[in-house]
Amino acid sequence: MLIGHHSPLLVVVSVLIAIFSAYTALDMASRITVSTGRVRQAWLAAGATIMGFGIWSMHFVGMLAFSLPVNVGYDAAITLLSLLIAIVMSAFSLWLVAREKLGWRRLLPGGVIFGLGIAFMHYSGMEAMQMHASLHYDPLLFALSIVVAISASTIALWINHRLRDSSRLVALRLGAALFIGFGIAGMHYTGMAAAEFHSHPAQPGYEIENQIWLAPLIILSALASIVSLLVISTLSRRHQLQKQKLQSSLVEANAILSQQALHDSLTGLPNRRHFKTVILEKLEQAKQGDHSFALLFIDLDGFKAINDIYGHHTGDSLLVEVARRLKSATRSRDFIARLGGDEFLALMDINGDDDAIRVANHLIKAISNPYHLEGSKLRVSASVGIAVYPQNGETRRALMVNADAAMYRAKSMGRNRYCFSDNALNDDVQSRLSLLRELDHAIENGQLVLHYQPKYRAPSGPVMGMEALVRWNHPEHGMIPPNVFIPLAEKTGLIINLGEWVIREACGQLRQWHDDGYTGWTMAVNLSALQLSHPDLIDNVRDTLEHFNLSPSSLVLEVTESVAMSDLEANLLVLDQLNALGVQISIDDFGTGHSSLLYLKRLPASELKIDKGFLRDLTYGSEDATIITSIIALARSFNMRVVAEGVETPEQQEFLTNMGCDSVQGFLFGRPTTASELIAALPKQALETADPLYAEQSWSRASAHETYQILTQTLEQAVDSIIVIDEGNRIILFNQSAEKLSGYLRREVLGQSIEMLIPPAPHEVEAGSLIGGDAAHPLMGNSRKVPVLHKDGSLVWGEMSISRVQLGRRVLFTAFIRDISDKQRQEEQIHNMSLAVARGESAVLVTTPEMEISYVNPVFPVLFGYNEQDVIGKNALELLTGLLPDLSDIANIKGNTGWREDYSTQVTLHDAQGKPLPCLVDFHFDFTGPSEIEQENPLSDIVIVIKQA
Repeated sequence: MLIGHHSPLLVVVSVLIAIFSAYTALDMASRITVSTGRVRQAWLAAGATIMGFGIWSMHFVGMLAFSLPVNVGYDAAITLLSLLIAIVMSAFSLWLVAREKLGWRRLLPGGVIFGLGIAFMHYSGMEAMQMHASLHYDPLLFALSIVVAISASTIALWINHRLRDSSRLVALRLGAALFIGFGIAGMHYTGMAAAEFHSHPAQPGYEIENQIWLAPLIILSALASIVSLLVISTLSRRHQLQKQKLQSSLVEANAILSQQALHDSLTGLPNRRHFKTVILEKLEQAKQGDHSFALLFIDLDGFKAINDIYGHHTGDSLLVEVARRLKSATRSRDFIARLGGDEFLALMDINGDDDAIRVANHLIKAISNPYHLEGSKLRVSASVGIAVYPQNGETRRALMVNADAAMYRAKSMGRNRYCFSDNALNDDVQSRLSLLRELDHAIENGQLVLHYQPKYRAPSGPVMGMEALVRWNHPEHGMIPPNVFIPLAEKTGLIINLGEWVIREACGQLRQWHDDGYTGWTMAVNLSALQLSHPDLIDNVRDTLEHFNLSPSSLVLEVTESVAMSDLEANLLVLDQLNALGVQISIDDFGTGHSSLLYLKRLPASELKIDKGFLRDLTYGSEDATIITSIIALARSFNMRVVAEGVETPEQQEFLTNMGCDSVQGFLFGRPTTASELIAALPKQALETADPLYAEQSWSRASAHETYQILTQTLEQAVDSIIVIDEGNRIILFNQSAEKLSGYLRREVLGQSIEMLIPPAPHEVEAGSLIGGDAAHPLMGNSRKVPVLHKDGSLVWGEMSISRVQLGRRVLFTAFIRDISDKQRQEEQIHNMSLAVARGESAVLVTTPEMEISYVNPVFPVLFGYNEQDVIGKNALELLTGLLPDLSDIANIKGNTGWREDYSTQVTLHDAQGKPLPCLVDFHFDFTGPSEIEQENPLSDIVIVIKQA
């Protein structure tokens, strides 16, 4: 019997390979567990291949570690079969441990199959040995190796399954890998101990080569494969963790956005949108379960006075405390929401009216207790309207309207009480509901129309713009005034769709008027509180302006003083965004509220509208006159324009003009009417598009400041054309150079839109107005070439740059235009000639009268072999040899009248390598004046066109 011995180094390496393979198996089990579909299959295939190759490598290195006194070789087919067995068994084990559950009924058979497979792999590998000896096994040790294989496999499967989800327990996995690795190695070396080798004589001609050199190759291959898979798995795990973090962040962000979208930012209570969802669910449950619930409409009494006297900060603190008391006074299953302002809603299941009465009394009592805020003792009360399902309505809208009507009945009865909706109220409510249902379809049925009221430059014109006023032409009730249906639309949310329709229709009509030549007109549209708080308002306004190709400054959005102050911080954010878009903001009905000057200063408004209530008893020395004078002075301090509405008498017109009112509107100038009737009714002078008086007033007001005085001095000394424009793109100053450039006199353009002279480029239309608006406009601080529309219909070219000057809220823009018409004509001539000859593969040179080359087209380098940078600035005669015998005198061509006409000839030229090229050469002489050369019209350029003959 042959006695062999083991290489300690290779034994250690084989055990390490077994440990690494076991660690890889643990890692693959976790990867397969968390993967699905094709990714799971890919991890299973890769894991089985690398794990099987690792186990087989451990086995093969272990056999190579055992040396006999005879040469040993290996049968390739049997060796590959043992590798395949190892891979199949590895795939089986990974599939088994990746199962969701691995009970003893699966574990024990699986361990037996896996152990027998590993043993089969080992002993088939032993059969691959080729040597001059026979192989026998000790029965006891052979059986022991099988037991070790099954035991180690069963334990390995159990450990793999238990640790597959422990991706962070590296130390625990490493310990388990050590145990499994030694178990696999123990099976192998027990099997090796069972082997007995008996020598026999060598057969003649049959030599066996010792293949110990395979050990390093297999070791390196196994380790490289295992490490590669571990690296890939680690990177994949990191990617998965990053993906999970991103998904968690996205879920968290969505939760935050959902919270913000469905809850009031001030009180934290559910908002109108959330309430709408909940009441619809409640209606569906009530219909299916045949039970009742109550809707309580809660409005605070006396809140507006506190808000006006103590300020919005105190008012906000009061609302927060009211919200806290409402939640404390109701049951956990009741639903409390803030509708807006000082209005709240409560939704609760009831068994009868007594339940609703009990809750209403608790709410009224809780709210009426004094509030101690910022050192002040404040009191408010609550009026509560109650609507019960199904007695007072079976839809959300019906319940809302009935509860609202009952709340107003409670206010009329003395406040600080509740009131149920009753039949008398329901009749009125049903009438309003009928109107609401019809209003919902009035837009699509074409029943809504816009009437327009002109806004005049004080005292009597021309027209500066229009205010759009919606009317409902009902097929049965006739023309319904807005004070009837607008409040209904605001209460139920229909005002959103209605408001979008008004903005779209008004902008479409303004576009038509601009196309008809009234380019300086603006369009004013009223905004309600609901519209101002709607998240789509900014996008809708922007899309509408872009659709109708309107400058944002041509749209004036009017917000009443009370609406602007109702939720100041939120409204400021929206108004600032509209102002940044370029839209003008106007404060409507100014003077009817109790505004704080501090808050008024923060509003991005450019216009104040004096409420018509101050004009009814307007006389010199009256209280109304004092108020109006104060409002105008206040507006001037904030650099705002002042508009007076409701002007009905010439005395009011005269007074307002004398006080410095910028614009007026009212029945004195005509009642609101349709667009077609309006133009026909307006007097001719009102339709004048130029407005020198407006320009004079605007410039004189601006010149009162030192900044504009400096600007005026600059204008007087300027040689370039200078045009000063206000924030509405209207020309308010036009210097003499601008008159010469455009052909217009000042009186013909003052008050007109700058676009009558300089039409906006497409990208400027998208960005906003040509000049007004955002300080980040691409023309600010830069210059570019622009076409200027001459009075005679022709185009002249100028290089324009724009400067922006702001004083408080007033903004002016100064356009500096340098006449480059001659340069433009020259560039176009050269460009057109170059394009024409390029199609014929001709070379083009442009030279000065002294033959210095100033331009070559792309064909010249190809034809003659010279680079463009090598010839620019060089003398053409140095390049074009043999051109014409007498071209040496070309430098004197300025005084040679014989060169007045263009000239053509055929000559032989030479390229950069000296190769002769027969060419046709054309000379074109460009003069600054008429074609005949005179002293005051010298030669400007020589254009040489060369084509190969």
